[in-house]
Amino acid sequence: LYLQLLSLKPTERDKSSFRSMAENKASEKRAVEALRQESEELKKTISDLNLQRDHMIQEAAQTQLNLKHERKVFEEEMKQKKQIFEETTNSTSTRKEQELVALETRVREREGVLTD
Repeated sequence: LYLQLLSLKPTERDKSSFRSMAENKASEKRAVEALRQESEELKKTISDLNLQRDHMIQEAAQTQLNLKHERKVFEEEMKQKKQIFEETTNSTSTRKEQELVALETRVREREGVLTD
């Protein structure tokens, strides 16, 4: 029985094998932990990128609204300028027509004076 027990006593080779298995197990645990940390970092990066994307979408939408507003303001200003131009042109035209009528009347009056 004693000899049988001695044969069950781990040999150096068995001890080396156990050490090697323990080191492999520890190495696997470190690798798993490193992968877990990398996974967490990637999740954070993805989250940050999603926030940046959402912010950029909001900025683009705001810019689009601002451009629409600026376009409306510009169109309104152009409409007002056109209206003022037309009014000025019309009033100038009307004034010129009145001056021309008055001048023609004076010319006729003078012609009448000269023919008399």
